[in-house]
Amino acid sequence: MHRIVALALAAASLATADLPKFDQVSNGFKEVVSTADGSRPLYRIWKKDNDLLAELPRGWERQQHIIAATQNRGTIFAGLQGPEVLVYWKRNGNRLMVMTPELGTRSNGEQESKDSVRRIFTDTMLFDVPILAMGPSGQPVVDLDSLLLRSAAGGLGLGGLNAGLAEVVTAKTFPQNTVVSFDVPNRGGQIVGLYFSIVDLPRNNGYKPREADNRIGYFMTSYRDLGDYNQKTKWKRYIHRWNLQKRDPSLKMSPPKEPIIYYIEHTVPVRYRRWLRQGVLYWNNAFAEVGIDNAIEVYFQDKQTGAHMDKDPEDVRYSFIRWLNNDVSTAIGPSRANPLTGEIFDADIVLTDGWIRAYWGWYYEDSPDIVAEGMSPDLREWYDANPHWDPRLLVASPARRAELIDARTSVTADAAEPAIAHNPDLYGTCSSAGCTQCMAAQGLASHMAFAGLMGEDLAMFAPEGDDGAQLDGIPEWFVGPLFAELVCHEVGHTLGLRHNFKASSLYTHEQMNSEEF
Repeated sequence: MHRIVALALAAASLATADLPKFDQVSNGFKEVVSTADGSRPLYRIWKKDNDLLAELPRGWERQQHIIAATQNRGTIFAGLQGPEVLVYWKRNGNRLMVMTPELGTRSNGEQESKDSVRRIFTDTMLFDVPILAMGPSGQPVVDLDSLLLRSAAGGLGLGGLNAGLAEVVTAKTFPQNTVVSFDVPNRGGQIVGLYFSIVDLPRNNGYKPREADNRIGYFMTSYRDLGDYNQKTKWKRYIHRWNLQKRDPSLKMSPPKEPIIYYIEHTVPVRYRRWLRQGVLYWNNAFAEVGIDNAIEVYFQDKQTGAHMDKDPEDVRYSFIRWLNNDVSTAIGPSRANPLTGEIFDADIVLTDGWIRAYWGWYYEDSPDIVAEGMSPDLREWYDANPHWDPRLLVASPARRAELIDARTSVTADAAEPAIAHNPDLYGTCSSAGCTQCMAAQGLASHMAFAGLMGEDLAMFAPEGDDGAQLDGIPEWFVGPLFAELVCHEVGHTLGLRHNFKASSLYTHEQMNSEEF
């Protein structure tokens, strides 16, 4: 065995001797320094125009890194987290193979089962790159821009790029991660932004994987343990969660060792920022129940003041709430977790401007229809005769009230028509049969609209001094809490929680319609 190792080292030394000197390869390049204190970065980087060189970190043979990509320009969902892959380096002569370990099948059993699993379920080479030289620290140097744009991008499903015309926008390197972003034409010629993070996996930080419990729906990292010979327990499932620990375990209520921090991106309209912050901080009530005080903190990134503008939302060290003006009402809360343990280390929530238009429609246009659901025929008849008491008018905008009165008069006059009897939708009395979508936001909006019938009681929704305030033509008491609840929902996803499907079947229809309920 010692002879084989010696031969391998000798072969590597001979191969290294054939490489050009670093000074020749790096002629005209300038080292990128991103840390103010001069601490050693994960990868050392040198830049010349749009070319990048990178020296692998010391001990790279024993390290595993995550390469994560985000398309941050040129797409309707710019900034939404893209794919990531766990990798390690393996040298073969003067080339380096980028390998990804087999994670779906493992063995935690006796050594014999580990040897067998390792022999059958082998790792995969994603791509390989040439070693250009040995760097100042004695480690291999590679062409970083080519590696990311030509090799890694294709391996992550982001192919079709004209890498020869790529422009380096950002190149930063820190002790735990290295980030590089490009503007590059895609196959259709459109300029897209690609942001890559190379991350050193957290190690020895006290995190303990937690097995999933079927009673609570968490996102999971799962694998098959062939060292476990019990059919019922061979599948191991670790929940995705943050490494949140008490700073002082002896205290009933303790601050965290490291809080979970969210930054509200500078693109979020100022008028909505406080509501988004409120939605995030709702979760501190939940963590207080397990003895952690102020587990989550929120900061505003602000372009005008420069606050936190040094932080990139795509940088996996920071979790952001981002805003897109794309005319789509979508909210999504993805996160990234260590595929070996389930530890969450990055989360970025994306909100869109389409929600403002959706909330406007729900308040002014949908609320009257929602109010009509469940009305008895006698009550509808009385409201038809006394339209100014009709709650469908009270929740409608003043501009629509005359229109609705005319419409109700027309429908009432023709109520006996066969067409009305055949299609109750024309009368506005039937409810939707669709029950396959998550309607939480719409349901909350209808509750808020009903609150509009309570007159002075609306003050309980509005902070002091906000009576009558409007945001984008919508009462703030209505739209503000809706945004807070929307963000709260998405933060729940970034904390590892899935949709609570079980809750919809917790009670039967009979129970829900009973007087006791």
